[in-house]
Amino acid sequence: MTLVTASALLDLMPADWIAALATRLADAGVPFYAALSYDGIMTWDPALPRDADVTRAFNDHQRGDKGLGPALGPDAAVTATQIFRDAGFDVHTGQSPWRIGPDHAPLHRALIQGIAEAASETGLSVATDWGRSRIAMAGDSRCLIGHHDMLALPPGTV
Repeated sequence: MTLVTASALLDLMPADWIAALATRLADAGVPFYAALSYDGIMTWDPALPRDADVTRAFNDHQRGDKGLGPALGPDAAVTATQIFRDAGFDVHTGQSPWRIGPDHAPLHRALIQGIAEAASETGLSVATDWGRSRIAMAGDSRCLIGHHDMLALPPGTV
């Protein structure tokens, strides 16, 4: 049996792209596994006053057009699950959050830099300062970035 997989993709795609994928895979009877669809959740320890503002701005950035139309961003996991169910798939989902702590400070810093840049692109003026503060704290802080995984099995395969 063939399987189509994707990682960190669905949150960058528009709903109609995912619907077309689901239709093609249903017609071919091919299962689909998608890992790491960002779900809009970011938590930081210790917390900073602008964490929620940056998360909102980052989520807005995620919903921007990536070249195929407005992306689903943090709504991708829920929307893709429904799209595949509507196409007749038996869909199984699970949470797969990133947990990054002081023991992975270089990765933590790179993640923060990317989040701050994306939030800044939405016009959030405090994003750069937030990023500098978070990067300075990376050796002593933790974050959780929410993600979901999905396995969609076509009709007749279960």
